[in-house]
Parts: sequence; C-alpha cells; structure tokens
Amino acid sequence: MEPERVGLSRRGKTIMTATFLVVGLLVVGIAADSFFNPTRTAPAPPAPARRAWHMAVDYGGPSGPIKGTNASLQLRGTQNYLNWSYSTTSPDNALFAVSIYYPTGFEREVACVAGVSTGTTDPTCQVSYCYLYNCKTNYLGNVALNLPEGNYTVQTIAVIGSWHINVSDYY
Repeated sequence: MEPERVGLSRRGKTIMTATFLVVGLLVVGIAADSFFNPTRTAPAPPAPARRAWHMAVDYGGPSGPIKGTNASLQLRGTQNYLNWSYSTTSPDNALFAVSIYYPTGFEREVACVAGVSTGTTDPTCQVSYCYLYNCKTNYLGNVALNLPEGNYTVQTIAVIGSWHINVSDYY
C-alpha cells in the first residue's frame, strides 16, 4: 500500500518560499559582494627613486683661430662635475677657457689654460710656460661645480687645438 500524500498548508508553503527567498538573497548578496569588492591587500609603496649620474651636456671639437661655443645646461641635482680636456700643437699660443653663466648673468670661470704669448690678463687663468724641454700639449681636469638645480649656459673658448667637455649631474 502506498503512503498517503499530505500537501503543505498555505502557511507551510509561505514559510518554505520565504526561506528559499532569504537563502537565495543571501547567496546572491555574498556573491555580489565578493565580485564587486574583492579582498585586496594594500598596494606596495612606490620604490624609492634611484639616484644616478646623468650626462647633462657633452660636446667638443676642433678650435680655429678663436672659437667660442655656448651650450645650454640644465641641472636637476646639486652634485655636478665638469670634466674637460684640451690638446694643442702650439703651447705658446694655447688658450682654452670654460665659464658657467648663471641665470642671473653671473659668470664663473671653471677651467682655463693659456700659453705665454696669449698675453692673458685673467688672474684666475693658469698660465702654462712652454720651454723647449718642457712643452705641455695636453691638459685635462675635473671640477666639482656643486651648482643648485637650474638652467645655466656653458661657454667654451678654445684657440689652436681640440677640446672636449662634459658635465655630469647626480639626481
């Protein structure tokens, strides 16, 4: 004999429907919360900027009877160096000078070489006396500029020879 089926009362159907509805809403709500607001860890802080040496200006060339060359110089750090070299075949007539012009117009001479016959009157210029047994034809140097961040002009004057300068900036 088959068991007799008993139907749910109206109240039982309402409770069952409400239970399914609440459980369904909870499942949908949890799923939506997980989808729209995933658990995130805090983003990693940005890596500290790595400072390094950068070439700010690099130029050179042969000089003629007299040659003046200007270059723009933009510095981003406060540690900066000027490296320079000058070669000549006529030490008595040698003349090489590098100056930095500040935005205010102030001039700072940072390198200078002069032969005895140039008649230089610049007291900061190192005069190179050439004797037959001690002629200098190659010069080079490294000058710590330590200029603040900003825009400058580098002026180079060279006579009879070849030259090269570069400015390195640490930022």
